Amino acid sequence: MTEISDEELERRMRAKLFGSEPSGKGGPKLGATELKIAEKLMGKSNAQRLAHSDRPFRYRAPLVTAEYYHTPDGEYHRGGWSLDLIEDGVRRKLIDRSTWLEVSIKVRELTEKNIAVKKFETERMVVEAEQRRADAGVKKAGNRGAIMNRLKEFRL
Repeated sequence: MTEISDEELERRMRAKLFGSEPSGKGGPKLGATELKIAEKLMGKSNAQRLAHSDRPFRYRAPLVTAEYYHTPDGEYHRGGWSLDLIEDGVRRKLIDRSTWLEVSIKVRELTEKNIAVKKFETERMVVEAEQRRADAGVKKAGNRGAIMNRLKEFRL
């Protein structure tokens, strides 16, 4: 068996994947290992379209975004931070119910790869934020004001 460099293997796969057949039908037939390589080169959705398409294949850049959110502790499950990667509408969990530190490190890695990352807010998170804002807006009466009110009618 001969050794093939990574560059040569990638060149051969690209030629096989992007090369057109004379008939224009059927597209290339991919095995399991070739499908995995195609997923790494082109993304999962393009590899699936390539493997299952009867029409000529045209590459389309995948739309990739990420969302992170917090789930509270429940009676039957523990809570924590989760991170989902969404590639062409297909959601895949990267991190499930972990610490904020682990999620923030992964968010930083994804933003360095120019993947849009946003915080997903559930209804519970919105309600809790509104309650915090309402509590912060209410100014508690200070101790000095209470003392002055008691001494208001005091005369010497």
